[in-house]
Amino acid sequence: MKLPFEKNPYIVTYHNKAFPLGVIQGNSKFDLTPWIAGKFINCFFDESSANHKFNFYTFDSWGEKDGVNSSQTIRLDKKMFKELSIDIIKTVKCLLDNGYYVHGSYNEKYIKEKKSYEKYDYMHDYILIGYEEDGILYSVGYTKYDRYEEFTISFDEYLNSLINSTNAYIDINTCKYHEEGNFSFNKSGFIQELSDYLSSNIPFSAYANKIYGLKAMEALKDFVISNDFKIDVRYIRAFMEHKILMQLRISYVYQTNSSEIVDKYKKVSDEAGKIYLLSLKFNITKNKQILKTIENGFNLILQIERQLLPLVIKDMESFNT
Repeated sequence: MKLPFEKNPYIVTYHNKAFPLGVIQGNSKFDLTPWIAGKFINCFFDESSANHKFNFYTFDSWGEKDGVNSSQTIRLDKKMFKELSIDIIKTVKCLLDNGYYVHGSYNEKYIKEKKSYEKYDYMHDYILIGYEEDGILYSVGYTKYDRYEEFTISFDEYLNSLINSTNAYIDINTCKYHEEGNFSFNKSGFIQELSDYLSSNIPFSAYANKIYGLKAMEALKDFVISNDFKIDVRYIRAFMEHKILMQLRISYVYQTNSSEIVDKYKKVSDEAGKIYLLSLKFNITKNKQILKTIENGFNLILQIERQLLPLVIKDMESFNT
């Protein structure tokens, strides 16, 4: 059996954004544009992070605040887990049978489809979307082929990845989708988050040691062009996805109020796509002239956003959306 899951969601760069969107997009029976238009607006840059220097900022990836998903966590002490002989597989199958997606963190050293298999410990996010009685679990995520895709995990692999976790506890997280959640467009939230993005304010409940908004884009640009050996394309892909989503939300808010802003902003999402392709090219050729072209692309995007987004906020304050 398999639960519905979208394998090409709005964001695929990071598991912690792709998984909830996979659940929501996979289950929704209607257009999610109004809901997504008000989400994932801000972003941050964290120089101290090893793996997530640039990422979307969101207070509620799983949509629990909107009643879109509900969640619970089963936490087991690893020593007690062994002494009680808890049947994790039976538990996971029961949860999936009742419409609960299972997710958490496991040690990829024990998962055959992962790069670190039998090489080194690596704790990473996972999600389970189904199973077969012959001993396999269905999962989605980045595999050893650097593709975000569906793959299978044996029951033994899964158990070993949990038992040999480098964490003190075994956490089994679950989420369940609710069609009756609030999928409406949040106009006031949109204006606030877009204003925070423009002014690089620290969002509510956010960490103060990160850079947000347009300043995060500046920091990403500086980080990328200062590296003359290899560009971490994850950050550029997240950057590109941010611009594609911004194009989507601007198109949505102007759908009944025609504006040249929509056409002008398309230049931003197009330019972000070019930067992504140029980053891939640079990692192959090491041609430093490409870095200059990338820098110019960033500067153009920042210039357009500083010109257009204040106009979007002004228009939204006057619209009866």
